[in-house]
Amino acid sequence: MENKMYIGARHRLISFVPDLGLSHKVAPALFVEKMQVRDSLIVPTEKEIRLAYNQNNMSIHFNTVNFNDPEENRYAWRMMHGSDTAWEDLNTQNLITLTSLHWGMHPIQIKLYSANNHWPQQVRSLHIYIKPPYWKTTWFIVLLVAGVTGVIILVYKTRVNSVRRKEREYSQVQQLIAEEYKNRLELEQIINYFSSSLTDKTDITDVLWDVMDNLISRLGYVDCIIYLWNADKTKMVQRAAYGPKGTPALLATQSFDVYPGQGLVGYVMQTREPIVVADTRKDRRYRVDNIPGLSEITVPIMHNEELIGVLDSEHPVADYFKERDMKILITIAALVGAKIKQIESEQSLESHQREITVINQQLAEAQLSALQTQMNPHFIFNCLNSIKGMILNDERQKASRYLSKFANMIRTTLNQSKEIFTTLYENIEHLGELSGDGEATIRG
Repeated sequence: MENKMYIGARHRLISFVPDLGLSHKVAPALFVEKMQVRDSLIVPTEKEIRLAYNQNNMSIHFNTVNFNDPEENRYAWRMMHGSDTAWEDLNTQNLITLTSLHWGMHPIQIKLYSANNHWPQQVRSLHIYIKPPYWKTTWFIVLLVAGVTGVIILVYKTRVNSVRRKEREYSQVQQLIAEEYKNRLELEQIINYFSSSLTDKTDITDVLWDVMDNLISRLGYVDCIIYLWNADKTKMVQRAAYGPKGTPALLATQSFDVYPGQGLVGYVMQTREPIVVADTRKDRRYRVDNIPGLSEITVPIMHNEELIGVLDSEHPVADYFKERDMKILITIAALVGAKIKQIESEQSLESHQREITVINQQLAEAQLSALQTQMNPHFIFNCLNSIKGMILNDERQKASRYLSKFANMIRTTLNQSKEIFTTLYENIEHLGELSGDGEATIRG
C-alpha cells in the first residue's frame, strides 16, 4: 500500500497510513448562531423564520465547533433563486448582511468547507419569509376591492336615488302645478258661472237651486246642503240640496233644522270658520241627517263679516275632502253670499223705489190740489173779464197795469207750487197781489 509507514516498538511493529486517517475524519457541525434584525436578536430554532415587512434588514451570524483544525474553516453562502445559483465565498467571515429584502420567501444556504479538503463540506439551509405589508395582503386587497366596489355601488345608488328623487320632485312639482292650474280653472269656471248664469236670477231660492243643479253636481259630491237663517235668525233651515234631498219636494218633507252648537253645522255657525272632518266616527260633534257619512266639510256663507248661511257636504268615504275641496267650497260660499246680498239689496232698493214713487205721486197730487186752491177758475175768469172790460172802455193804462199784476201773481203762484216751504214774507206779498187783483175784479 502506498504512503504506508512502519514504526518499530519493543515487541511490536506498528504500521500507519496517514491518508487513511484523514479520509475518515468527522466534519465539524455548522449552525446558525443568531440573527440581528434592527434592534432585536433572534435565535433561529426552525428552518423557516417569519418576519414582518419592515424587518427586511438583518445580519445572520453562523459558526462551527472545530478544535482540531479551525484554520481549515471556510464559509460560503447563496440565495437560492434557482438550482444553478453560484456560491458567494466568505472565506473565514461568519456573517451575512441582508438589506431591503422584498416581501416573500427567501431560501438561503450556508456552506462550511475545509480549505484543504480535510473533511466534507457542510450545508445548512435557512428559509426567511418576509411578510408582505398589509396593503399587499390578499385579505386587504379583497377588502379594498370590496370597499371600492361598495363605494362605487353606493355612489351609483346615491346618484340613481338622487336622479329618481329629482324626477319625483319634478313630477310632484308638475303635478302641483297641474293641480294649481286645475284649481284655478275650476275657480274661474265657478266665477264665470256666477257672473253669467245667475245674472237674470232675482230670487234667492232660484239661485240656491241653480247652484246645486249646475255647479255642485259637477264636483263629484254625493250630498250637499245649503242652510240659511230663518226669519228671526234663531236657527238655520235647509234651503237647497244636491243628492238624496235633490228636489224641493224632498227637501220640504225631510227638513232638518240646526240651532247654533248642534252638530258640525251648528259649530260653524258659532265659530264662523270652515272645518273638515276626515272621519266622523271619531268626532262627537257629528250629527246624522238622513244618511250617515264618514267625512264631512262645512263652510260658512259670509258677506262683510256677516253670517248668512252654511254650506255643508258629506261623503261615505273617510278622508275624502282635501284642500282643493275647501278652496272650491269657500269660493262658492263667498259668491253665494255676495249674490244673496245683491238680491236682497236689489229687492230693498226696488221696495224703496216703489215707496218713493208712491210718495212722489202723493206729493204731486197735493201740489196740484194746492195749485187748484190758489188758482181758482172763477177768480181767474173774473180777473181776465175785468181786464177785458178795461180794454173795451179804452182804459189801456189801467188794463196794462192790472194785466202785469195778474201775470206776476200767476208766476208767483206757479213758483211757490214747486216749493215745499215758503217764507211768511212771500205769503204776505202774494196775498197783497191777490187782494189787489181782487180789488180790480170788484171794481170791474
